[in-house]
Amino acid sequence: MTHPLAVAALDALFPPRCAGCSELLAPRDRPSEPLELCAVCDATLEPVDPCCRRCGMPLDTEDAACGDCAGGAPAFDGARAVYRYGAAIADVLHRYKYEDRPEFARELGRRMAALDLPAADLVVPVPLHAHRRIARTYDQALYLAQALARERGLPCRRDVLVRMRATGRQVGRTRAERSGNVLDAFRVRSKLDGERVWLVDDVVTTGATAGECARALRAGGASSVFVVSVARAG
Repeated sequence: MTHPLAVAALDALFPPRCAGCSELLAPRDRPSEPLELCAVCDATLEPVDPCCRRCGMPLDTEDAACGDCAGGAPAFDGARAVYRYGAAIADVLHRYKYEDRPEFARELGRRMAALDLPAADLVVPVPLHAHRRIARTYDQALYLAQALARERGLPCRRDVLVRMRATGRQVGRTRAERSGNVLDAFRVRSKLDGERVWLVDDVVTTGATAGECARALRAGGASSVFVVSVARAG
């Protein structure tokens, strides 16, 4: 256990701040964690429960399908997210991706691992294109996948799925535009032999990217693809 005086000294040198809004946190008698929230930000977190049994869209009714899935099931077998996207979790993920905070991945992965998920054989991240990975310095989905895999004792395979072309950001696009933007953008470069896959990303919005990844993984030999994310829009 860290001595309280040591904790106080560390807090004096590096005052703990909220991972969402960056406000200073109250002093504590233990070392601060990389992903701690103030009371205001913590109160905005909305767990995704209940949700659509196919795509993971937040719903108000248990064991139901959303309107989109009632009209046609997605390419993946199911999806779960920890939180509804917005408020503090949106701020956390923005800082994680764009403000060089890779240390958030461990706690986010732990929260993903606490979800009720079907059995899997391996974990695969939604891949970044090489140019974007260089610009961002690290692959946020890979770090989340590695953290989830460690928590659940599964292998994480970054060599399975590759993004064949730069697709541009999905933010601000319509559902149809999102689907067209990622159409045929992914390929399997390491064949699978019937493995059950957890496909990991930070946020699922319409499910267009996850759907294209799932099609590629199934074509490459996966028997099932279940999407796991930190947040789900809806």
